[in-house]
Amino acid sequence: MKQKIFVTTCIMALASSVFAAELTLGGYLKQMEEGSPAFRSVSEGLEAARSLLNEKTIVTGAWGFADANTGVNKSPSQLSVLYGDTQSQASLDLGVEGRTDFGLSGKLHFQTSYTSLSGITPIVIPPLPPLSFITMPNYYTSALALEFKLDLLRNSFGSEVKAQSNALEDKNKADIYDRLHSKRELRAGTEKAYWKLSLAREAVKVNRELLERSKKLH
Repeated sequence: MKQKIFVTTCIMALASSVFAAELTLGGYLKQMEEGSPAFRSVSEGLEAARSLLNEKTIVTGAWGFADANTGVNKSPSQLSVLYGDTQSQASLDLGVEGRTDFGLSGKLHFQTSYTSLSGITPIVIPPLPPLSFITMPNYYTSALALEFKLDLLRNSFGSEVKAQSNALEDKNKADIYDRLHSKRELRAGTEKAYWKLSLAREAVKVNRELLERSKKLH
């Protein structure tokens, strides 16, 4: 209700200014569509809804991802001979992931990590020199992986993905129809205001003519 009052107020305010000169209905509607915030809001919302109509593939397709982690572990351990008293690790995972509308999803990604072990306690057996089982306290590991998954139970052969895609498309269509209705309703209100003010101008003109005739008769 408040929105309708605001729209009507905007229409009447603009109408009073543009009626300072004679305008046709087409010219009046054009000025209202260009100058009215209500018209611009509805038009821009309609364009946005139309641009989303073809985005139902947002639930499928491919997308890239990146995951980075770093951490330090200093928890007490009885295996300091093997792992030391501090373990530091940093990892990075980069790849591309996607799924199709028939239930197949896949991921291609590259993983790399760096591990550092410090505080390693060597084994001392006299008269031998200190012995350590860790020959590489700092090392890198890397792997390139390709994974595929086909849903057979839930999302059987893409049924859930198709349902989501269709639901998104229907939602976008409903949004377009709603905004089209709002635009037509606003246009109808604008035309009503035009004819109302036009009749008022005619009434003023007729009354002026009657007044002039009355003056002459007097």
